[in-house]
Amino acid sequence: AYYTLFSLFPFLLSLIAAGSFFLDREEIYQEIERFIIAAFPVSQDLLEQNLRTVAALRAPVGALGLLGLLWSATGVFSSLTHSINRAWPGSRPRPFLRKRLLGLGVAAAVAALLLLSALATTAANLLAPLSPPSWAPLALDWRPFQFLMARAASWFIKVLIFALLYAWAPNRRVPWHAFTWAAI
Repeated sequence: AYYTLFSLFPFLLSLIAAGSFFLDREEIYQEIERFIIAAFPVSQDLLEQNLRTVAALRAPVGALGLLGLLWSATGVFSSLTHSINRAWPGSRPRPFLRKRLLGLGVAAAVAALLLLSALATTAANLLAPLSPPSWAPLALDWRPFQFLMARAASWFIKVLIFALLYAWAPNRRVPWHAFTWAAI
């Protein structure tokens, strides 16, 4: 929880910097001001001054925010892999650098699989209103099948995320049947 909370500020910095490249700056300022004023009791003048500074220095601030986000993401997954490693009998602790590199690898794999899950769900939702293919029987409604396939793909990707986590986290070889059942 500590590292997750710690990653919130770099994540917001990265979003502000990335959003300022694509969206209208005033629109970004107004949305972020509303969010931060509602979430944190701070001076509005101080908030506006800091947001303008971040937007003016968006490239270095974005890079710094991304580095902070990566560091805190490795902390989240390093703690998680450390806990799973301790729960597995016969595992010995990893050195600090290997633990952080494993955390970075797990964070990258989880991010890629979550992106894949979101893309699969989006593709299924975009295909749902389309008419059935010309070779399909005319009386068959494809929408329930597409909905089921989207849910199955999303579930499969989540199971894959947990299976990879349970397979990689312990500092020893884990039999495939052990991490597969744990993931399901």
